[in-house]
Amino acid sequence: GNLAVMASVAWQRWRGVEQRLAAGDVIIIDGGMGTEVEKIAGPEALNPAGWTSSMNLTHPQAVKQAHRRYLDAGADILITNTYGTNRHILAAAGLDERTDENNRTAVRLVREAVEEWRGAGGVGDPLVAGSVSIHAPGNEKSKLEGKSAWPSPAAEVENYAEQARILIDEGVDLLFLELVWNMEHGRRVVQAMKSVTAVPIFLCMTIFNDEICVESHDVRDGPLKVGKFDERVLKPHSADAMPLHDAIKELLATNESIVGINVMHTKSDLVLHCLKAVRAAGWDGPLGAYPDSGAWLRDRWDCTGLTPDDLAAHAKQWKEACNARLFGGCCGVGPEHINALSSWAKAHRTTADGESAGRIVAISRWYDTEMRLRPLLTKTWTSFLMGALSNITAQAAQRRLSLREAFSWALQGSPPYSHFWFMFLDRQLGPGRAGLKTFVDQAFWRPLLILYMFVSSGFLNGKRWAEIKDNVRKNLLRVILDGWK
Repeated sequence: GNLAVMASVAWQRWRGVEQRLAAGDVIIIDGGMGTEVEKIAGPEALNPAGWTSSMNLTHPQAVKQAHRRYLDAGADILITNTYGTNRHILAAAGLDERTDENNRTAVRLVREAVEEWRGAGGVGDPLVAGSVSIHAPGNEKSKLEGKSAWPSPAAEVENYAEQARILIDEGVDLLFLELVWNMEHGRRVVQAMKSVTAVPIFLCMTIFNDEICVESHDVRDGPLKVGKFDERVLKPHSADAMPLHDAIKELLATNESIVGINVMHTKSDLVLHCLKAVRAAGWDGPLGAYPDSGAWLRDRWDCTGLTPDDLAAHAKQWKEACNARLFGGCCGVGPEHINALSSWAKAHRTTADGESAGRIVAISRWYDTEMRLRPLLTKTWTSFLMGALSNITAQAAQRRLSLREAFSWALQGSPPYSHFWFMFLDRQLGPGRAGLKTFVDQAFWRPLLILYMFVSSGFLNGKRWAEIKDNVRKNLLRVILDGWK
């Protein structure tokens, strides 16, 4: 029951993103979590055996602060700090017994950051993406030596599915399958999501080589040099690597819940080649990019590389060349980069053909923005106006007009205040719990609503208070009981 309720909410929220994309908007993803928390709390926040795997438990305030920084910078999508919290990564770090707690805490920290941001005047309704990655378990030395402590294939698949179930149960809006640089483990994480239809899924590909191939094993020689595409030594790929466009075709064919593709944790000068390969594979849906900046120096991440202006300029190029519309950053990309992306996105909202939006499109975008930023108030006046308009239309067919009747119909026929009631129920009772919410709604709210309609209708129709009371006494209980039947 709970998953079913959350499913409808998650997919409904995703439809809102699709509407924004269709209107020409650019969606901003947040930046790197590990590198930002390290700036806030120091290197001790990172776990040598699992990168960001333990910081939800050891440095929760720093994690929440990092989310808040990205909210302040203009992020539309926040990614949970669960990149390194599946069971086999946590096992390598000695934390597998806290898998459930770790992942639930990560989602809670994002939600708390959003609530605090709103309380401080933040306006918006950001989505929360749950990260499920194929990051190798163990420390960097073991990974470079090819000795990562991977579980059996069946256990690996179950670990990904377990993490996804926890994240969905905590209320994430979508899942990001991250760091899909390797076909062996990439196939498994996509396979694990076959049973997950409750939320939309993004496939987030990572490319390490200049041939734009998905690897069979890691052949990098770190630290990786940062520079322009034609100025550095070409990075090799494994002998049996698969071209990205072929990998995309294979992975998409195995999961219908994949609604978007991102190129992530990839050097910025490779991203355009990757985006073109994704489009060449036949993908015409939502496409995004959140590259890294800098390089791993065996014991830490060097964040020097992309400037905020560089990233914004790249995003403009990626949008124009491949119609990519979601942009953010990974390791080394901070709030200053996200702010630059957000500022560019707001300043360059145009129609698909590059011309300024027409009046109808502008109104549509304004309404969509209001629905995202102030959903309850927008639904309130929308339902009121639609109720009044429907009554006026009916009156027009009869060649008459009574504004008082239209106003009465709007208040009674489609009560806008119900939106606030259901918001109150969600806040008090939490997600799901449909049976309890239905009971509370019918036992308490419905009688009050009917009483209000009796009184308001009486006054609007010119009845005296004594007549209204008499009508309530004679008919209220009957109408309530008829409604329950």
